Amino acid sequence: MIYYITGINARLIKLDDLKKDFDSVRVYDANIQDEYNNFLEDISNVSIFPTNDLVILKRCEKLKNIKDLIEYLKLHKDENKSIAIDYFFEYKGKNPYVKEFKTLGAQIFNIEETKDLVIDYVKENLDVSKVEAKKILSYIGEDYVHVKNEVFKYKSALNGKYDFEVVKSLMLENQEKKINKYLSEIYEGKFNLDKVNNKYYIPLIYAIYNDFLIFHKLNILNLSKNYEEFRKTYDEFEKYFKANYYVIFLKNKALKFDKNKCMEVLKKCNEMENKIKQGLIDEKLALWFVISEIQKWVK
Repeated sequence: MIYYITGINARLIKLDDLKKDFDSVRVYDANIQDEYNNFLEDISNVSIFPTNDLVILKRCEKLKNIKDLIEYLKLHKDENKSIAIDYFFEYKGKNPYVKEFKTLGAQIFNIEETKDLVIDYVKENLDVSKVEAKKILSYIGEDYVHVKNEVFKYKSALNGKYDFEVVKSLMLENQEKKINKYLSEIYEGKFNLDKVNNKYYIPLIYAIYNDFLIFHKLNILNLSKNYEEFRKTYDEFEKYFKANYYVIFLKNKALKFDKNKCMEVLKKCNEMENKIKQGLIDEKLALWFVISEIQKWVK
């Protein structure tokens, strides 16, 4: 059997589920020539004994010509060896290779929506209601790789008995506090990217985006930096921030980026997010570009 697992990030949920059905799983990277060659050799070797193997080729969107791979797959005859083709593609209804894989008799998983799949993943792994799953995701986001790592951590700490307060404490300790610390270092020009765990790359890009959105609004509103005056007028503008007045007051007091600078950083965040989704850049390099844009203005 050939499986074509395509679409956005949450397709990896389907891939992880699929792995559970096999006794042996081997993974190759299409973006590494030697590994791609090893994959082709692996699937061309017919098993002598009855086995239950899955051979995965990940990051197939990196191939220069995936149609050559499709032609090669037409020769696959080993019933004891299944193949999974992992292909990132984010544009709804436009995946160019679904038809080609259907002609191979492949089973298609074309994942175009993330939210429900990720919610179900949290529900099943933490044994919680849909409401609780949504609550957790509201804190940690819906990126499957990040969610998977977080859920594994929560499971270990909960020891079979769900308690949101335990989960929340882990979230705050391991993400919010660290991200706020990193943001301060970035704005002060003291940040060392090489010392940051890769699970923070994407959350930091989003956190920077959210901060600079607030900075941009503060520039436009031109609120007072005097605490008493700020507090008196904040109720009128709270709808624009949806945050505690003191949090916004501190950001306003320390504001050192004008609206044009804020817009440049916001554009860079959007640009890097799109490139990550298209597989054109890795997350660490994307964060480096965003930080470099900020450091143009840091004295």
